[in-house]
Amino acid sequence: MTTEPAFLGAATEARLAVTFADGPLATAKAVADCLHVDEKTLRAMTERGQIASVLVGAKGTTRRYTETDVRAFLSGPRAPVQPKLEAQPCPPRAGSPRKRPGAQIIGFSAARKAARQHERLSS
Repeated sequence: MTTEPAFLGAATEARLAVTFADGPLATAKAVADCLHVDEKTLRAMTERGQIASVLVGAKGTTRRYTETDVRAFLSGPRAPVQPKLEAQPCPPRAGSPRKRPGAQIIGFSAARKAARQHERLSS
């Protein structure tokens, strides 16, 4: 008694059909393209156990993926999205006017105007 795989949407089904058109096993590059991730990301996901793979070849070092495993990954539960952290104000830098008593913050234009006036008076 086999069950039909869950329908994942027309676009996803089309990508899976292209990926596994040549046979029951697909390369890491083909699966990464299908999932729209980089091969390094796919490898990391495999090492974390998020998606299963099959080791093939004489030494058992070549990684391949089955359609069933890719479908299981796509239809499985997703990791919860981490909430965005609220922006925190930056602490004042050492030596900033907020730390020096009696210091003022003036705009660039005002500082340039004061410098020009000082130059006129001193010449």
